Amino acid sequence: MYEYLVDQLATTFKVDQAMAPDQSFKELGLDSLTIAEVGAALQEALGVEVAEEELTETTKLGALAALLEAKGAVVPGVQPQS
Repeated sequence: MYEYLVDQLATTFKVDQAMAPDQSFKELGLDSLTIAEVGAALQEALGVEVAEEELTETTKLGALAALLEAKGAVVPGVQPQS
């Protein structure tokens, strides 16, 4: 899931710097509007609801990946493990 997030941020949201699990959206230079767009894109692509309060400037990438996995999100095109 973490790799999927990094890929989406790089390709869709044009984050052009190295990313690490302990980096926040703020550290990546994303503003609140872009963070809301990230949330909407994740909900659409992954089929899980991401509450507004779960996505803030201080949300760290690794924590978001873990949250999405806990909600049952599956990377598109990847079969869930049973």
